[in-house]
Amino acid sequence: MKLNWLLPFVLIALTISCNDDINKIGTSIDDTLISIKVDNSLAYTTADSVYSIPASPVTNRTIIQMLGAVDMVDYGSIRADFLTQMRPIAKFDSRLVTEDMLDSLVLELGFLPSSFLGDSLTPMQVSVYPLNKVLEKPIYSNLDPTDYFSPEEILGQQIYTTSRQSYPDSLINSDGSRIIKIKLARPGHTSKELAQEFFKLYNDKGGILTESDIADFFPGVYVTNTYGKGVLINILSSVIKIYHDTYVYNDQGGGGLEENEDITNDDGTHPLVVNKATTSVLVSSNEVPTINHIISTNASYIENAIADDRAIIKSPDGYDAHITFPVTDIIKKYREVVPEEAENTGAVSGLINAINFSIPIKKSANDIFSNYGLTPPPYLLLMRAGGKVADSNGDIVEMDKNQFFLDRKLTDGLNYFYASYNSTTNTYDFGNIRGFITNIIQKNPNGGSIENGYPIDSDLILVPVMLSTTTSDYYGTIINAITPYISAPTFVELDTKNIKIEMVYSTKTY
Repeated sequence: MKLNWLLPFVLIALTISCNDDINKIGTSIDDTLISIKVDNSLAYTTADSVYSIPASPVTNRTIIQMLGAVDMVDYGSIRADFLTQMRPIAKFDSRLVTEDMLDSLVLELGFLPSSFLGDSLTPMQVSVYPLNKVLEKPIYSNLDPTDYFSPEEILGQQIYTTSRQSYPDSLINSDGSRIIKIKLARPGHTSKELAQEFFKLYNDKGGILTESDIADFFPGVYVTNTYGKGVLINILSSVIKIYHDTYVYNDQGGGGLEENEDITNDDGTHPLVVNKATTSVLVSSNEVPTINHIISTNASYIENAIADDRAIIKSPDGYDAHITFPVTDIIKKYREVVPEEAENTGAVSGLINAINFSIPIKKSANDIFSNYGLTPPPYLLLMRAGGKVADSNGDIVEMDKNQFFLDRKLTDGLNYFYASYNSTTNTYDFGNIRGFITNIIQKNPNGGSIENGYPIDSDLILVPVMLSTTTSDYYGTIINAITPYISAPTFVELDTKNIKIEMVYSTKTY
């Protein structure tokens, strides 16, 4: 049996009575009664209303990649690697770099020391494989990497740890991020030869490489751990660089060369000297497909929570939460004071001023995993589980979780709402979701009624997400994108007995 929960509705009331003399100029020109009623007796006890459901596959496109594997007592295990295509990002000066000056082609993975989970001293081995075809679009979280690579076609391997002691200053950037370097080479060939192969492609294309040009060189890379368990890191940057020598101007050479100018002096001397250098040539970014491939298992605490029908949210590759929202009860209460027939005749009008919705968490449950660095998802998205909805244009459309992410939709105050986790109150506060109810009353896309209920409209889900935002002096924080939260393991158990719904409405009788 699913866990019961109590949803108290607080109906705040204030009564204002007007009986103006309509012969006087000013105030009102008709007799009305405006009221915001108080009813503290309204309470709902709903069985089977909040529980966990397996998260369905979603479009899994991200610029924050996960790499590694960890086991956590009671929580379970998680293993993560990633596949990504690459795009060109820089140009060579062919007069300053020649083919014989190339040394190697290197994949550099950057991560912050604060962005890992597990034991920093655990030795791990990362292996890199070329993709044998471009990634499909859209990309789903249940992708099988073996469809895209061959284990025999390895490009490179490298042992690493996340400990500061294992990183010389040369592998630490100015922002504190650390670098894992993997020298790349095709089987039977050197890294220098691979660098020369890329350089030739670059020159043959006149320094302008298209997506298809890069796909011909190699469609992308699969980056995975082939040894070790105990560390999971967030890769913040994946860049392929060419290590090479380059000519640089000495004091005698002056400021620069004109186009087609010879790089030798009239007396045969050379105004240039040679230095070591690197040039970033390919990068994984949000312009190209990238997918985190994640496999997780559940241990005792998670398994018991699911068996007991407790409402947990676990990501990635885990669980969303299902909510049976008391839509019928809300509309029924509203219609008791604003009957539809009276509203249609103009005798009574009504307004739902606010429906405030918040969900606390069980802090004690999260404390169990705090030593692993597991935290609640930073944001939760509230949306319909299915059925039809009226969108912001008034059009009736099918509701689909994955379509939301495919279409890169944003919250609209009608069908999609988000809440950020407040670590002070241990609460997800969605604020006023009034538009959700008023949209059903006005459009009723699924044909619900007080007599038969609103079962389709009442089925909601909570999905862990990540928000991409910008800040404006004029508009404040602006949400640019909402994506599935797949950049780090998260866990939260909802305190279903203390979910709060506050309803405020007013009526006007003519």
